[in-house]
Amino acid sequence: MAHRRDILSVMYASKGLYTAGMPSMLKPCIRFTKKRKLSSFCDFILADAPARAKHIRHLEFNSMGEVDDDELVEKFAQVLEQATSIERLEFNQCDDFIASSEQISEAFARLKSVKYLKIHDADSATVDMVKQMQSPVEDVFLSVNGSSDADQDPVSILSAFQQTLRRLYTWTPDFSDDTQDITYPNLHTLDATFWNNIDMAPMIRAFPNLRKLSLYLQGFDDGGLEEEKEEIREKNEQAQE
Repeated sequence: MAHRRDILSVMYASKGLYTAGMPSMLKPCIRFTKKRKLSSFCDFILADAPARAKHIRHLEFNSMGEVDDDELVEKFAQVLEQATSIERLEFNQCDDFIASSEQISEAFARLKSVKYLKIHDADSATVDMVKQMQSPVEDVFLSVNGSSDADQDPVSILSAFQQTLRRLYTWTPDFSDDTQDITYPNLHTLDATFWNNIDMAPMIRAFPNLRKLSLYLQGFDDGGLEEEKEEIREKNEQAQE
């Protein structure tokens, strides 16, 4: 059955079907946009946490604001502690949510099963959380709010995944010369969209074993922002040598 409502209708038929339907209810993506839904979800999981939390695979948070309820923060941390099989995490403009409490960011960081991580329009709190993550993440989509003072360099931000990262899509990254000692030996696919100019040197240093490389320019010519094309070409040729 494709829809949760259909599954739930069958689950209400008997205790046996209720138990059998639980994995199908919890394994698909569970999306949160409001604190109220998060609270209901926590209450539902914690009613039988060992049996229910283990089925959670995919959580998505969209524009979640600050959570100023200490009891809800505690409940959510307990859910994440019990959810030992989460494979996918997605955050879309969730800095306020993550910054609500150290308990929230630490609970995400302690997860050890995440393989796919999507971070859209991150700010400093989200970036700091990612740097502390303990999961063996293999696949990342990363975009950082360009107007924030957060670290903009994917090489630095994702350093906790040096040995596991295999695929990276990054939006308008700002590669730095301060990360020359960080390499990702298992990363084979890089898909990067830049604003104006592409500097190859940091990518060559950080990702030595690429098999698939896709680069895009999103910006446009704007006097003070664009270097001379021949100068860019010369720098990139030197880097490749």
